[in-house]
Amino acid sequence: AACTGLDAASLLAERSGRWLACDLAQHAAADAARCVALAPAWETGVNAFAEALGSTGDSAGAEALAEYAGLVGGDGAKALATARAKTPVVAPPPGDVASLKAVADGHFRAKRHVEAVAAYSRAIARARKGGPGVDARSVAALFSNRAAASAGLGAHADALLDGA
Repeated sequence: AACTGLDAASLLAERSGRWLACDLAQHAAADAARCVALAPAWETGVNAFAEALGSTGDSAGAEALAEYAGLVGGDGAKALATARAKTPVVAPPPGDVASLKAVADGHFRAKRHVEAVAAYSRAIARARKGGPGVDARSVAALFSNRAAASAGLGAHADALLDGA
């Protein structure tokens, strides 16, 4: 018998939790992202992704996920609280927007879409503070690239938000 989308999502959410238990947050985030792609409105999957993102230290990604959870009818506040509880306090990433974008582009080219979304989010956060090299065209490229990375995860609602 073939696995349904929810069956596969359930297995991925479970495996994501196992990765976290082994302190392998990036693997957990990748599985949880696939879980959300298969069952976008399944709250357990969204929460697994929030926990995995929190464990990677990706607070910007966790914020975006909470917004996504609200859009698909889940509990965005619960997803965000889960992610924040797991997110270590870290300094903002060093570097200017161009260097942060270069890191994100590398993740995208390597098809590490979870990391690419997180890295583009960090570049966007830095761009919002202004500075040299920040103009409408470069900011638009960041949102467009983050949309492409989100689409690579199957998170089409996020891609639409960035493209709007």
